[in-house]
Amino acid sequence: FFFASWSCIDMQQALQQIDQGVRHPNFKPVGTLIKALRNGFVYGAKVRSVNALIMTILFSSGSAQSKIRKIIEVTHAHGKNLGLFALVFKSLLLLLAALQGGHRPSHAFLSGAIGGFWIWGDSNSPVNEQINLYLLSRVLMALVRLGQSKCRVASPPYAFRTFAAAVWALTMWLFYLDKDLLQPGLKASMEYIYLDSERWKS
Repeated sequence: FFFASWSCIDMQQALQQIDQGVRHPNFKPVGTLIKALRNGFVYGAKVRSVNALIMTILFSSGSAQSKIRKIIEVTHAHGKNLGLFALVFKSLLLLLAALQGGHRPSHAFLSGAIGGFWIWGDSNSPVNEQINLYLLSRVLMALVRLGQSKCRVASPPYAFRTFAAAVWALTMWLFYLDKDLLQPGLKASMEYIYLDSERWKS
């Protein structure tokens, strides 16, 4: 009992010392990098695991074991890449701020470009392709809003409807022209909706 109590008190003191050390201002940059890596991995794994589970159940064939392996692989890839990107991005931000005496907007651009090139630039990764396409659509919309706010230009009537018409027209045209040009996940979902509806098994 004595040894158990002593070891419990000793462990509590050690944890308090670690906690105080982590909160020290000198440790903040290292703590920031560790937390960025962890948060990136956790968020990527959370988002991808649910998506991979649903897409695998709906569209994948094969044994249960192969499906589980696929879910784990894409979840790991997404979490790892997002965590590594966060680590590279934050490291470069800290480095550039130290070199130039503070943060500047151009630092985020440069750090994002370097991290994107090294972490998200593998074109053989379906996860990377999907994430880059996801971001592209959000960035284009944000740039349109930035242009509107800077130029104080209001959206013309039916602007979003025109945008939606163009997106869906091009999507459907490409699908019927040559569906293999489309991203595999999009192609699979469109085949299920638009082609499988023409075939009756019972």
